[in-house]
Order: sequence, then C-alpha cells, then structure tokens
Amino acid sequence: MEKKVAEGLPEFSKYAEPVWTGTIAYRVLVPVDRLPSFVLEKPALKKPLLHVVTYCIAQGTMLNVVALVSQPELSDTVYDGPWATECNPAEMVDSFLDWEPRVREVLKLAEKPIKWAIHDLRPLPIYVSDNVALVGDSAHAMTPHQGSGAGQAIEDAYILGSLLGHPSTTLDTLPHALKAYEHVRLPLANNVLTCSRDAGLIYDFRSECGDDYEAIGATLSHAWDWMGEDGVEEQLQKALSNMMEALK
Repeated sequence: MEKKVAEGLPEFSKYAEPVWTGTIAYRVLVPVDRLPSFVLEKPALKKPLLHVVTYCIAQGTMLNVVALVSQPELSDTVYDGPWATECNPAEMVDSFLDWEPRVREVLKLAEKPIKWAIHDLRPLPIYVSDNVALVGDSAHAMTPHQGSGAGQAIEDAYILGSLLGHPSTTLDTLPHALKAYEHVRLPLANNVLTCSRDAGLIYDFRSECGDDYEAIGATLSHAWDWMGEDGVEEQLQKALSNMMEALK
C-alpha cells in the first residue's frame, strides 16, 4: 500500500507520521482516602476539570488525574524521547507550582506518574487504497481533549464491519465497500480530529479567543456540535447507498 499510495499521492509522506502537539500529559491514580479533607470539600475535583482533568473510578475509591502541560512553540515538532514513560513525581508537581492549593495537594500524592507525549495525525486525504482500509488511530489518531478517539474507532469498526458483512460484498465488490466506508467516515472522523486539537488550543488560551472568557464560552458551546450530525445508523445507510450506487 505504501508504494502505491506514494505513487498516487506524492505528498502523502507528510501524513504518515504522527506529530507532537507540544503537550505532555502526566497521568496518575490517587487513592481518594489519602486526599486531605480540604481537598474533598471541593466536589469539582471528582468531576471532569480542565486543564487538570480529574474524575473518580473504581467505585469512587480512586481519583484518576491527568495533568497537561503545553509548550506551544514545540507543536508539530519531533518529540525527543519515549512517548510514554514513568517519571519522577517532582517533575509533575513542579509543573504546577503556581496552581491552586487543592490541585497541588492532589499532585503531591502521586507516586508513579506516567508521562505521555500527546501526538495526533494530520487529517488524512484517504483511508482506503485498493483492498486495504485504515481504521481507528491509524486513520485519525487524535488528542484527548474531546474524549472521542475510542468512540470514533468504534464507529469505524461498526460501519466497516456492516459493509463487509453485507450480502452484496464479495471479493470482486470489496473495493466498492471500502470506498463507501471511506466516503462516510473520512469527513466525520477528520472533523472530530480537528475539533479535538482546536479544543486543546482553547483550553490553553492559545486559540483565536485568547483569554477572552466570553469568546471562549461562546466557542466551547459549539465545540461538540458534530455530535448532532449523523449517528452510526444514518452513516451506515449512507454508506450502503453509496456502495449500491457504485454497483449499478
């Protein structure tokens, strides 16, 4: 596939490798019973927060913490080092010295944080070449800022699986089934990829909104508008229509 794609799309090489977004995510689990009482008095720590994301798991016994640090000037550069590795807790704590006491107290309880370099893909121009199709992260690896990467992969699998299992799909008609998958999923998944990266810029005050809270609020109120677009069943019907039209 790589050779044929390169022949048809000479610029495709720029899409092949994930790019670093300039963001590092420190991830750690903290036992809730170790949190100071003054921290527990703030319910928001148990609910999703931005730019330090926290929420309870394991029936409320553990606090999942994702603390993000961004370096805008390094966006789209090559990350030097392993993309995921354990790090010294002090590295994470020192990155948030100027944050409110509750956040600092939570981070101080971290014992074995994992340091993740957040990468994504540039929106691909194709998902299919001959009898090969990309799905999930290979097609649209995205940042976690809208919590939608896994969901998009599931939609890929549902649409593709339904098309492959359709009675009209044979070895001879397979290319039409794959193209129908691409016809539906590429614009939708690429849009979510872009929206996710844009959301990260907003959270970091690096978007065109800057630190204008009213503008940020107005923009974020539409950040998930894509969720109102076609659901998987509507997508499947469009894909099937596309395939059947091609088979005429």
